[in-house]
Amino acid sequence: MVRIGHVRGGARQDVLQQRHGLGRTEHVADARPDDANPLLAGDVLLYPRLGEPYRKSADKAVPFFVRVKVAAGTPAPGASLVLVKNGQPAASVPLEFAAPNALGVIDHLAQLPLDAFAVGDFVLRLVVQDGGESVTRETPVRVVQ
Repeated sequence: MVRIGHVRGGARQDVLQQRHGLGRTEHVADARPDDANPLLAGDVLLYPRLGEPYRKSADKAVPFFVRVKVAAGTPAPGASLVLVKNGQPAASVPLEFAAPNALGVIDHLAQLPLDAFAVGDFVLRLVVQDGGESVTRETPVRVVQ
């Protein structure tokens, strides 16, 4: 997990983390809630994608994982995921996070269908809003035939 930013608002501090290039996931039956493994999200083991492009001929989706940390007892922030092509937003979807756990951690694992992508280079732009402040982070995505 790579720490990629902070949002501060009053007594609240959010830490936004994002998994770049998520390859695949696997259910772990004996996962413990207190496990500090950064590649573990609840009972899901995350396998990073190590720079390979997504292939329309083989991959069905572009999976992504986001971890947001908020002060305990505060609600989940708002968020959106924007698909950027040639520097311009091509599509945007709101993300609805689950409620934070007792430690204020929100793990969000989702995927975008690859058939929605043309061949080429894209950027996935994640925007997390906390009141009047926001954090924006980007991850490059390459799609080949």
